[in-house]
Amino acid sequence: MGFLTALTHWACITNPDVLNKAGVDPESITDWDSLNSAIEKVVNAGYKGITFSGISGEEGTFQFLPWFWGAGGQLKDASGSSAEQDALDLVSGWVQKGWAPKSVATDNQSAAWDLFLGGDYGFSENGSWQMESAVEKGYKMISIPSKDGGVAPVPSGGEFITIPAQKTKDSDKMKATAEVIQCLIDGDNLKKTNDEMVYLAAKSDVRKQQVEENSAWAPWVDAVENAEGRTTDVGLEYEDISAQLSEDLQAALNKG
Repeated sequence: MGFLTALTHWACITNPDVLNKAGVDPESITDWDSLNSAIEKVVNAGYKGITFSGISGEEGTFQFLPWFWGAGGQLKDASGSSAEQDALDLVSGWVQKGWAPKSVATDNQSAAWDLFLGGDYGFSENGSWQMESAVEKGYKMISIPSKDGGVAPVPSGGEFITIPAQKTKDSDKMKATAEVIQCLIDGDNLKKTNDEMVYLAAKSDVRKQQVEENSAWAPWVDAVENAEGRTTDVGLEYEDISAQLSEDLQAALNKG
């Protein structure tokens, strides 16, 4: 038995100072064409384009999924699909044009964020757990756009508390376990835990409290509440699907 306690997701985080100097209005970014136009303006103004994590494994796949889903992709038919190719062309094109660093193929999310914190990049794809440092820097969040317009679905992530199955049932231990978990997922305690981890809470009423106390969370709520589950349609097959998407992503990022 498991209990979801925290929700995470991806967004495009922008450096307003760089965008202003490049003449980019973030509200104009509504699809891939306008995103590419914005990145190009940033680079032409003497700055750097975009950072993201394309590292081998689930971490890279996790960041690739919004582009894949934003192109209309379905996990049941992922590798070799036109949606996958469109998304691969998008992110690998950034590298080939010099808009994204070649290190994206080995950068994890922390490394990608560290590059963005240097202040030279206009955009970074990263997660809600970077919100505090983003606020300190004056960075702003915009939703990841779909290929032809609108907001791309993002994969939901999170933290779970689980009760493992026991071969020998002990009612006293199970009762004590349930009491501990109930304490941890209680509204006040759940909020404290999520605030400490810089995550949005899995309970909507606790998320509402977080936004009321910290308005920086407001732009993240809609995306979190409309996120997609990675295993919703494919179940345990996701492990193999993710591995193949990762292999395809690595090949694209390291091409030529």
